[in-house]
Amino acid sequence: FLTDQDYIDQQKRFRDNPVTKKYSMQISRLGWINCDRFLNKVPTTNITLDAAKQENTYAMVFKNLNSLMMGIFVDGKVIFPNVPLSQQVEIITFGEKNSFMNYGSKEIIISENLHVEISSNPISAADFETKLAQLNN
Repeated sequence: FLTDQDYIDQQKRFRDNPVTKKYSMQISRLGWINCDRFLNKVPTTNITLDAAKQENTYAMVFKNLNSLMMGIFVDGKVIFPNVPLSQQVEIITFGEKNSFMNYGSKEIIISENLHVEISSNPISAADFETKLAQLNN
């Protein structure tokens, strides 16, 4: 379903995102989580975001685990593979295009093969920093 190249491409996209380069240290209280963490432990599913902006980064925040999982771009969609059912999470998206930052978020409860729509809107640097600080709490 997902290839090694999909994961490599996502890591590069995250590293090359201009917003990530500026603010990644601000989210240092959240740990990174690999989708394999849940395999064979609890029932899992894949979450799909349609109509994803290629220039944005997408992440799923597990507040109860104090962790963050990156979404993976595949064929114009973002996929969060092997996430545990019934978890309450927040999906965030952020990016920069033409020197303007954008941000969006949506809280969901994971259900089987969920398709999620999330939009992002322009945001000031100060407001973006506030959003990141809220994730750290």
